[in-house]
Amino acid sequence: MWSSRPFMWELCVFLLSSMLLRLATAYSKSYVMEDYCDDLIDLEYNGLSMVHVRLTELGIYRPHMSCTFAVRAPPMHRLTLVMEWIDIAEGRFGYCSDYLAVLEGDLNKTYYTDNMDAKLCGQKKPAAITSSRRGLTLHFDSNQIEEGAGFSAVFTSFHEGSCQTGEFSCENGRCIDQRLKCDKYDNCGDFSDDCLLTVGDVVAAVIITSIVFLLIVGGAVLYCYRDKIKFRKKCPVIGANPDGVYHPTTEPAGKDDGATEQLTAV
Repeated sequence: MWSSRPFMWELCVFLLSSMLLRLATAYSKSYVMEDYCDDLIDLEYNGLSMVHVRLTELGIYRPHMSCTFAVRAPPMHRLTLVMEWIDIAEGRFGYCSDYLAVLEGDLNKTYYTDNMDAKLCGQKKPAAITSSRRGLTLHFDSNQIEEGAGFSAVFTSFHEGSCQTGEFSCENGRCIDQRLKCDKYDNCGDFSDDCLLTVGDVVAAVIITSIVFLLIVGGAVLYCYRDKIKFRKKCPVIGANPDGVYHPTTEPAGKDDGATEQLTAV
């Protein structure tokens, strides 16, 4: 019974920490682009401040793949798109046999942005891309011959001007959700929201510390309990039988008779 208590405490701490971590990350969500082709992710409708998107969960994207994915920021907000990495097959003479295009707008009306190349390929990731309006659209196209790993990117909603309560002020003058600070992603677009330790690192450290503490306390209690049992076995109560239970001793009948005779003689 005693040995199960530390485990139950550890389980409670783990479940509580997992629930808190899930609640803390409700403002962001990850998507696999090939599973959401021709979909529009509305950040306001979904209660999101950030979207992380990967082209595919596989190590290599599929041939003859044509997929479009769009993100829309809340009213009075725009989007920052930061490429974490990119690996898209590049053809000969700098021609993109497979490519990723970043377009302004959100599916219904799109056009190429002014601050980037028309098509992206290769392994050199571009600088942070900023939308001029609320929407940005990604379009990926692959042929049959070449292949690559795809890309990983982050969309972040922001506005400019005075930052409100619950917002983080980036060094480039943008205001983002305060909860995006120290989340290991470049949400500001200038790395000003980065930290040495991420939120996940801090939560993991708290969980590990709590588990170690409970293990130490549980082990100490269990040791003391067992030691107490051993002490009772080594030091039985005076007058106790070998079974450890005390039984009052009974004097021989002859001894009492002799004492009675002496009193009578006096």
